[in-house]
Amino acid sequence: MGVLSDDAVKADWLKAFERLAVEGKIRLDMTEPGHHDGWGLAGYPRPGFPRYLEREPHSVTLDPSHFREGTEFLERSGSRAALVHFRKASEGGRSIANTHPFLYKEWAFCHNGTIFDHESIPLGRLRPSGGTDSERFFLCLMEHLDPGDPEGSIRKAAEEIRSGFRYSSLTFLLTDGKSLYAYRELDLEYSDYYTLYLARSGGSWLAASEPLRIAGLEWEPVAPGSFLKLDCEKPAQVVE
Repeated sequence: MGVLSDDAVKADWLKAFERLAVEGKIRLDMTEPGHHDGWGLAGYPRPGFPRYLEREPHSVTLDPSHFREGTEFLERSGSRAALVHFRKASEGGRSIANTHPFLYKEWAFCHNGTIFDHESIPLGRLRPSGGTDSERFFLCLMEHLDPGDPEGSIRKAAEEIRSGFRYSSLTFLLTDGKSLYAYRELDLEYSDYYTLYLARSGGSWLAASEPLRIAGLEWEPVAPGSFLKLDCEKPAQVVE
């Protein structure tokens, strides 16, 4: 889940995501229900400086008070952006280093899906801390980032991965605390699983893998192949 607020992240928005650790969809070829292989919450208590509120290599059901306290801290601190992720492992074991979100400088990132042969994703100076395809994907995006054209350079790098690798899904959320980027790309065999939805609350944006039970919000699906830039007080911008 990702949130970009025109005021401050609402703890209740993030708490609505908690049930997906247990109730969230799994693929037909998966046997163990739920998303229990790690959880992480990151936000921006200081503008421009992402911070982990919690990051653990086990299910959030073991830390419900820590999760809720983290969401409440983000609201009190005035953080205008947040990412939260419950992991269903496909590449890399359970460890802190393999737990989303991943942070680099002002950026925070989480990904749903598997990139096969991800060790072949080319990297220059950056090196992953763990063994996931997701972290390597993120670092590749960061190495290609052009500060003068962040959305265009991120889109170009994502498209190079799309054209050069097999994957179940490349779907990700990425934020620098000022904008929220939502990308949905997948093998259509898994279109019922790797979903992404957006909702508006005033000038704020919410993005989640499934529609959440939040009063007054209407969720719209993001179409496959879409790359969107979300800014407060603006409509969603399609990045070509």
